[in-house]
Amino acid sequence: MDKNSLLKEYFKEQQIQILLADDESDLREVLKDTLNDKIDVKFIIDEATDGETALNLIQKKKYDLCILDLNMPKKSGFDVLKYVRGKEDKEHTPNTQKSKILILSGYIDKLEANSERKELLMLEKHLLSKPFKMVEFLEQTQNILLSIKK
Repeated sequence: MDKNSLLKEYFKEQQIQILLADDESDLREVLKDTLNDKIDVKFIIDEATDGETALNLIQKKKYDLCILDLNMPKKSGFDVLKYVRGKEDKEHTPNTQKSKILILSGYIDKLEANSERKELLMLEKHLLSKPFKMVEFLEQTQNILLSIKK
């Protein structure tokens, strides 16, 4: 069975909640179209054009997958990542701590080796450096969704 067939079977009665946070509107549209056209699963996709909006959405709703750009206005993707992983406030554990995250950024290779941001990224399993091919995005997303299996 191929990945798409497995996903269709796993999530036939469920909807996958996705937060797509990137300040590039064209990229958000392409990613949404790719998800809806290439993966046979019901998605509810909320969009954020900046980190502040992403944080506001995350505080109100639990997402199965957060697709996150690192370099966004108002609040960075790093700020969002720290919040989701519960590293922002030790007393507070957000309801999204178990959410899967796919990081998309042209910024990854530019981080200093021993920086706090680099260390935070090293804990994440799913990273794509911009520019990337849609087939890479699709492969990563399918693998993440297969690992969720509600």
